[in-house]
Amino acid sequence: MQAIDTTSSVLGNINNILSAGYHGIIRYISPNTKNFPNKQLTPDEISAVHSVPGMALGLVYENGYPTSVGYFSAAQGTADATDALATFTSLGVPATIPVFFAVDYDAADADISGAILDYFTTVHAQFSAAGLLIGVYGSGATCSYLQGAGVVHYTWLSQSRGFNGYSDWKPSADIIQGPESTIAGLDSDTDYVVNEVVLW
Repeated sequence: MQAIDTTSSVLGNINNILSAGYHGIIRYISPNTKNFPNKQLTPDEISAVHSVPGMALGLVYENGYPTSVGYFSAAQGTADATDALATFTSLGVPATIPVFFAVDYDAADADISGAILDYFTTVHAQFSAAGLLIGVYGSGATCSYLQGAGVVHYTWLSQSRGFNGYSDWKPSADIIQGPESTIAGLDSDTDYVVNEVVLW
């Protein structure tokens, strides 16, 4: 399935996105909307997407800038999981739908096995206690390590082909991102959803 991910509201544009050949829309459940006022998914968008036959939603959480190892820690994982769980519950998302948490840089192996693992261990623990699932967005190396460690259920491979492990992990990814494009007037990244169970 072809999909897009975007920080923009899709209200009024869903049929245009579908007409362009995209059957999935991945949106954010994140509180940090300072620089992107339409970043956070709204109940109106959910209703609108689900009113269009053949269209589905995916969910990603990215609060602040998870673009370096300094963002990640067990404490940050606890805070982000608590926030994401509250938003997830308020939107009425089914328990079978995962939330992807972002690692938005080419993390070194030591970062992945250290602070990033600590972060995802705490996120996974809180979501698992609630009977919910999580995924990771990141490099092939990040996806591979965290899934191998048992702290994520699904993986979304970043479009950055130069990132560590891209080619190795691509056959195993649930979503493959790229390239960036303008779809129905929206600044978007395109995505190929290999495993459609990640969409709602």
